[in-house]
Amino acid sequence: MSKITIVTWELLEMGGINRVIGGFQSGLAKLGHEVRTFHGNKNGHLRLSQEHYTLMTKWYRPMSENLGWTNFEQLKDYRECVKESDLVLIIHPCPHPTKSGAGDDTRWQRIYEIPYKAKVPVAILFTDNLWDRLYPWIIDIIDDDRAVCLYNNYNAKFDAMDRLPHPSQFIHYPMDFNEVIHYKSRKIDVSWLPQWKKWKGIYQFIEALSNKSGRLNTVLFNSGIEYYNIRKTSQWEKAINYDRFIGVTHNKNSTTNYYGLLEPNDVARAYASSRMTIDLSGAYAKKFEAQVTCVMIEAMMFGTIMAVPSYVEESNHSLLYKQGVVFPVDKLNIIESIEEFLHNKKAQLKMQERAYAYVKEYCEDTVVSQSLLDIMGV
Repeated sequence: MSKITIVTWELLEMGGINRVIGGFQSGLAKLGHEVRTFHGNKNGHLRLSQEHYTLMTKWYRPMSENLGWTNFEQLKDYRECVKESDLVLIIHPCPHPTKSGAGDDTRWQRIYEIPYKAKVPVAILFTDNLWDRLYPWIIDIIDDDRAVCLYNNYNAKFDAMDRLPHPSQFIHYPMDFNEVIHYKSRKIDVSWLPQWKKWKGIYQFIEALSNKSGRLNTVLFNSGIEYYNIRKTSQWEKAINYDRFIGVTHNKNSTTNYYGLLEPNDVARAYASSRMTIDLSGAYAKKFEAQVTCVMIEAMMFGTIMAVPSYVEESNHSLLYKQGVVFPVDKLNIIESIEEFLHNKKAQLKMQERAYAYVKEYCEDTVVSQSLLDIMGV
């Protein structure tokens, strides 16, 4: 049995990073290893729990304990933990920069210095394709003698990670198959589960729904800053029947409803209730073309058809290139192409089976966790 220390940070929105943290927690534990997870933040006074996710305003913090980089008692505890560890896994390289200054306060680097000084191997997992735009100073923190860089956005291999002046390796999203549930019927035709960000195509999806309301039983889950912006538009008024978050009915003829933020335990039920879910990441933002998101892999695990931009299936920069495990939606005729596919039950079943088999082979939490240990020589 090995002892693994996981570190993450107080980020602007955790999104799929929570899934990654939870996947490594479950996968390493199933393999018989002892895991302890720290949540890096400035003062070490966050509301956290080691037993369940902690709700913030629009997102959840992962199961973890405080590690304040200015809290010397917590740093001491972390130091003792690291000394007994065989590996430190840092999920996302650093705290998110803020508008007030990009990394001006460097005291968070103590979280790196402690395992470096203890000569404990460090795995640094890059969870986006933006290091050189958002936190370029990270290249000065990476010690090639002590650390190995990993990334789970495969398309970053041909973009930001190709520019990283340190060796790096790809690793899959870890998925906990113990969460999978099966319902006899799926009452939702299409669901939206990604974060509400422009580059994920939420505006274009709402516009498509506004022009074809009343044709698909559609439920929009989760939230984000763009929810508050988009609900002011005429497209929202036309597309949405009932907005559960504010308790307002807009268009009684529409079959699209907004549910709002999901509790972590409700995510599985949302997938299991949906015939299809959609993530248009990169369809309208070239920087994110061919990006395979955590939501896409999650949906495949739950047996839900994943509707995606065509790049995800057709680009050789995509992890899922020509795998036949996702449905490439026509971004000019989103609703029509979805309706046509949902009428073909044989094609749906075939895709569900292929997608589930793919995730089971490559993304099961124990498989990805063992891959991490093999890469790090633990």
